[in-house]
Amino acid sequence: MVFRIDGELPTEAKMLMEDFRLVVNHAIRVGLQAKVSSRGALVKLVYKAFREEHPSMYAQHLVCSLEVAGSVLKNLRRRWAKNGPCRIPYVKKLMMKAENQAYKLDRENGVVDLPIKARCHVKLRLVLSDYHRRFMSDPSLSLGSLTLLPDRVIIAFRKEAK
Repeated sequence: MVFRIDGELPTEAKMLMEDFRLVVNHAIRVGLQAKVSSRGALVKLVYKAFREEHPSMYAQHLVCSLEVAGSVLKNLRRRWAKNGPCRIPYVKKLMMKAENQAYKLDRENGVVDLPIKARCHVKLRLVLSDYHRRFMSDPSLSLGSLTLLPDRVIIAFRKEAK
């Protein structure tokens, strides 16, 4: 579900997205050097060093950045297998992904509470239409991952299969 952000994106959120992008790109380089492409292997390889390099970054966001880097590396491997060598990927656009444990959503008011670091949160007000409100008010839908872009927020909703 795609939501537009009401107003300007806070500076703290922009800085978080920039840090997230830098961590993803660094993890891609390290993964290529170590010939690793799974999230688990990337976490084992670089998590401790990245925590020391980025002490202000929320730990859940760091793990999500390694997950994004892992998916980029897996796609690169598929491309190499299909087409042969191609250029090394680099994430250029500002973005950030957060798992459902790493943010809170006020379904009634459409406000996302996103932690930046310890005791520092950003509240993003979402523009809600009637279509959005139907999804937000449905208790059978649970929250999935959140993707933050400079102008919008994408929230995945999950429904249990019967």
